[in-house]
Amino acid sequence: MRSNNQSWKLETFIDTLTVELDKVRETLAVKALNKPLTYSVKDVELELQIFPEFDGDDIRFLTAKPGQQGASKVSLQLGSITDRQVRETSKAPSANDISIEEVEDIDQETKKELRKIGITSVGDLKKTEPILKKTGKPINYNKLANLINRSRRDQHAPRIQKVSLSQANNNRLLDIRGEYLALSSDFTPVVKINNKEAQVLEASEELVRVIIPQDQTLSQANEVIIAFDPYALYTLNLKN
Repeated sequence: MRSNNQSWKLETFIDTLTVELDKVRETLAVKALNKPLTYSVKDVELELQIFPEFDGDDIRFLTAKPGQQGASKVSLQLGSITDRQVRETSKAPSANDISIEEVEDIDQETKKELRKIGITSVGDLKKTEPILKKTGKPINYNKLANLINRSRRDQHAPRIQKVSLSQANNNRLLDIRGEYLALSSDFTPVVKINNKEAQVLEASEELVRVIIPQDQTLSQANEVIIAFDPYALYTLNLKN
């Protein structure tokens, strides 16, 4: 006789089962890229005598021994699925997207809640965030967005390759060249020279061009502070 079973809600059970099925479909999405037919079997039926166990997060099954009483019967039927069906029902893998699992600062409980509602990447979150905020899910999306943006910035940190001074149209210019400099179209870099804010004339991934204020006196060594965005702050020593 089996006892000491924990009670559980149907909603939680369905959520867990759906997550497991999603994982299988994601695997098929990758395999379908080079295998036209994932399965070649049709109408295969399995009947299992099992004891289901559920701890609140995972579903586990214990196979019943011959003659053991009280087991549940589960019938499974497997069918074939083609590459076209997988493409039509699955999200294509993207090399530019970031998996939620890769963002270390997101706690496991939040990752689990996101996984339940089908969010596995930053791209998923961006597309569904406006709708999800109205569902009342216990997730702080503003904090989550900040963590994700910081993680993305860590993977593409600014690389300053050259800093130079020039003159154009009676303006002194400071050019900062490199890679992954100004990535956000929603944020204009902030630059301070010797603790005095300078005007940013141009900002892109490869160049940040700054107008040095007319009343700004440059010494032999000057401190330049650059905030490319809220997640990338750099300090340079500029020699005149």
